[in-house]
Amino acid sequence: MNLSSQDLNRIIAYGARLRLAQRDVGAASRLLGERGIGVDDNVNHLNVFEHVMLARVLVVRDEHGAAVSEGFKRRVQLLT
Repeated sequence: MNLSSQDLNRIIAYGARLRLAQRDVGAASRLLGERGIGVDDNVNHLNVFEHVMLARVLVVRDEHGAAVSEGFKRRVQLLT
């Protein structure tokens, strides 16, 4: 089965969501980081879920500055 990069990122985001529910913040962060999902990405309607998960991870890690940076916050708000 061939999955697109978008599909893989969505699967990873769900994995990060599961890890957060299990209180394994490090694993959630690693999953997103290994796929290259970051605050400097261009957020669009195709990848908003991945970036919402990233914001949740950053908030749990007490990295509010990165999670609510004006650019990142504005890009996510435009899509939600």
